[in-house]
Amino acid sequence: MKDLSTLPMDSEIRIKDVLRIVPLSKSTWYNGVRKGEMPQPANLTEGTSSWRLGDILEWNRKRRKETAKSAE
Repeated sequence: MKDLSTLPMDSEIRIKDVLRIVPLSKSTWYNGVRKGEMPQPANLTEGTSSWRLGDILEWNRKRRKETAKSAE
């Protein structure tokens, strides 16, 4: 298992690594991608996608901030 904290922000990561950062199921993640609620992937080949690490971390930071505000 790679250490994501050592990767540059422009690194491309696959779904298994996205789900290590974002505590959602795979189906919930892909539903959000389809609805435009999550960062859009780069399609490497048909059936193979990746996301930029920086995009995922930024999206997750904003989501956590919004969740904390709504809990107040």
